[in-house]
Amino acid sequence: MTFVLVLFFTMLKEGYEDFQRYKQDKEVNNKKATVVTGGHTVIKEWKDVEVGEILKVVKDESFPADMLLLQCSAENGIAFVDTMNLDGEV
Repeated sequence: MTFVLVLFFTMLKEGYEDFQRYKQDKEVNNKKATVVTGGHTVIKEWKDVEVGEILKVVKDESFPADMLLLQCSAENGIAFVDTMNLDGEV
């Protein structure tokens, strides 16, 4: 009986954590991104950004990890990328 209770409460905890992650993902997917199309910029939600689109990211703006940096506005051409979210830091 004790083992069943432990499994039950573990299942509840995992379900709660999954729901919290779902809410976080939904929040991130609804953030806005600037997409460059034909020399014009268009504002889209992250969930609507497609593979191969060119995005404009400004200083201190967060973005997904699966992007390729094509150009940097710094004079020396060096960009600093903070991986704090990937590393699990707060």
